[in-house]
Amino acid sequence: MVADAEKFKAEDEVQKERISAKNGLESYCFNMKSTVEDDKFKDKISESDLKSTRRSRAANQPRMLAMFLARKHTGAALADIGRHFGRRSHSTVVAAEKTVRKWMTSHSSIVLADATWDVEQAIRRVEDVLRAG
Repeated sequence: MVADAEKFKAEDEVQKERISAKNGLESYCFNMKSTVEDDKFKDKISESDLKSTRRSRAANQPRMLAMFLARKHTGAALADIGRHFGRRSHSTVVAAEKTVRKWMTSHSSIVLADATWDVEQAIRRVEDVLRAG
């Protein structure tokens, strides 16, 4: 009986972590949507661009950055993050994370909201806006 309770406790903890991760992803995505709707970014980056199949730099770089930040700030599964960004696979999220890390180590610039930004500066700016709520 005690062994069964321990088994169910472990299963409950796993389920609790998954629910917490999904809730975190939903909250993060809501905040990201609010950021995208901010007057500074309005008409430059839309939610539909982040979920679109377009591969232009103006759509692709913000989407990869958003995937990277979703991975960094939520415990959501790669597949859940990919699904949110236009039904992409988990491997797309892994590739986006690797690409952003490569940008960071090489101090690259990216196009975000019709402006060119240093990657680390762009990440800090988006994180600040997300924290401000």
